[in-house]
Amino acid sequence: MFGDPIYTFYLYGLTTSSYAHHEVNGILVSDETGDTLATEALISLAIWMYAIHLLQNSVAVCKEKEQSDMSARSLFNNDLGKHAADEAAALWIGSGQVAGSSEDGTLLYRLAEEMAERFGTKSNGQAKSNAALLGMLRSKNSIMSFHNSCFPGSQTYRQVRVLLDKIVVQMTIPLIQSLI
Repeated sequence: MFGDPIYTFYLYGLTTSSYAHHEVNGILVSDETGDTLATEALISLAIWMYAIHLLQNSVAVCKEKEQSDMSARSLFNNDLGKHAADEAAALWIGSGQVAGSSEDGTLLYRLAEEMAERFGTKSNGQAKSNAALLGMLRSKNSIMSFHNSCFPGSQTYRQVRVLLDKIVVQMTIPLIQSLI
């Protein structure tokens, strides 16, 4: 996780490297009432963090390959970047999800749909944050699909880095809304 911007932000912002461990143990120990809210929040945050980690890692690998010498070109397979976006989408959506439904499904897509209903932020039958996020993940795949992406001098990682910052914003919206 070292090197991930989100991890670094929380590491230095909270001044402890065991923050997640401490919080998880605290939630699990205090959740003896049978209420599943803490467990659901824990699962949501873990999925959120891992999806972002996959995307961050693909950008870091792309940057590393762009900055390497020309002989390293053939060693990089752009599938990492495409698979990271696909995995992040799968983690976000989960299984059994129906587009625009806040009742079907189990993961963060559903949470975003529930929060969109609560806050009146649906457009064309879907949470605006879900529509924007999925569109951005498709854009990331598209950028990473070009035959010369992540080659030295291509500047692909800069495009994807900017897009990833926007993806993180969209992924954070339902989490913040659920706290309000």
